[in-house]
Order: sequence, then structure tokens, then C-alpha cells
Amino acid sequence: MSLQPGTINAVIAAEVGSVIAEALSAQLIVERDEALGRQDYERVTGSPSRNGFKLVDLPGLFGRMILRRPVLSPLRRWRRGTSTL
Repeated sequence: MSLQPGTINAVIAAEVGSVIAEALSAQLIVERDEALGRQDYERVTGSPSRNGFKLVDLPGLFGRMILRRPVLSPLRRWRRGTSTL
């Protein structure tokens, strides 16, 4: 069995890119939790809530990287005199 030239480089680049993307996504989650001042499933009134993740495609050193960026939902404030139905 022989490898084509560049095959090892492509595999290594893909793996390194994947590891970097996972590390950056994990750091984004840590920063989100610090900004909110609470952990997952912890409730605080008057604070935005978590609303999943959005996939973001970024250029990287080893090709394109896909990050999972946390999304926050805005605070919902009801206006006086409006229906909540």
C-alpha cells in the first residue's frame, strides 16, 4: 500500500483544524457562561437565555473551520396594555 503525495498532509491538516475548532468552540461556551454569570440550566430572572448554537464558517491556517457559536435570545419584555396571547 502506498500513499499519494500530500495525503498525509491533508489528513494532518484536517485533524489539526478540527482540534483547533473544538478548542475555540469550547472557549466560546466558557466566555458565554462568564458573561451570563451562570452555568447551564441555572435560572436567573432578568437575564438573556441560551438559544442553542449557530455554525460559523471561518478561514483557518489549515483550511476552513466550522465553529459552534453560542446564541443568546434577547430579553422579552412585555409592553403595558398589550395582550400576551
